[in-house]
Amino acid sequence: MSKRAILVCGILIVLIGIAAYFPCFVFVPSNSDWEEARSVHEKLIESYDFRDKDEQTGEPPVYAAAFYKYSRIMIYGNYSPEERQEIAEMTRTIVEAEQTKPVRLSFFENRINQDSLLEEITVK
Repeated sequence: MSKRAILVCGILIVLIGIAAYFPCFVFVPSNSDWEEARSVHEKLIESYDFRDKDEQTGEPPVYAAAFYKYSRIMIYGNYSPEERQEIAEMTRTIVEAEQTKPVRLSFFENRINQDSLLEEITVK
């Protein structure tokens, strides 16, 4: 094997090692990712009158999660397809006004069972 081939193989091994090691750091959401997710979440709750409320807090069961490429808003309750589209349009308005990264809306029938996913809509 030539020196050049050995060098290329060595560089490839190092790059593969870095790629295998860094995803746990590169893909972790930053503080600004969390702030953006919370901001969209708060504006959505202020803008849309969610009819389902938590029995203990009186707040709508709507939660945010941050990811490095998108935010996720989880909405719990039995909302019709029309209501889900209204919520998606309201979210689209917020995303465009705030110029945020995409938001994935996940609609669940209830909080106890994550298999109760009704629909996911990505708003860009």
